[in-house]
Amino acid sequence: MHVQDGGDRPVARFREAIDAYRATGNELYVPHTMSLLATAQHRSGDVTGALETVLTTLENTEATGTRLWDPELHRLKGELLLAQDPGAAPAAEAALRHAIDVARGQRTKSWELRAAASLAQLLARQGRRSEARETLADVYGWFTEGFDTAGRAPNCRPITVTTGISAFANACR
Repeated sequence: MHVQDGGDRPVARFREAIDAYRATGNELYVPHTMSLLATAQHRSGDVTGALETVLTTLENTEATGTRLWDPELHRLKGELLLAQDPGAAPAAEAALRHAIDVARGQRTKSWELRAAASLAQLLARQGRRSEARETLADVYGWFTEGFDTAGRAPNCRPITVTTGISAFANACR
């Protein structure tokens, strides 16, 4: 199932998959699947629904203690707040910084990198390029391999362009 497909079909398929998974009595991967559902909702144009999915999932992770995907959920929250209302940049920034803090607390560098990349893009759009570079460089330096990993390169180019962090351009290709 590809989130990039767009339209309502991926959203319906995610809902079906989540319902089937929950029917087994297992909840472990539900937060991850809900983050994918929110991404599909966002890409199909339902930003409000995507944000509701993320907020509900965060409430559920709090209640169940299944916190592994919290950094990604907070990152999505920041992205969706901004997509819903460009004037919500302060709230989006707070959500992204929280995502970074939670990822650091979990010592999950990949989640931290994703959140730092989103924050760096926001800061760069606000003209805070130096802060954007610093934010991204802090976490990016931890990575010494995996630069040719599928899915990583497409995310690096926008970061490099918006933040002007040319030092990372070669690593992202």
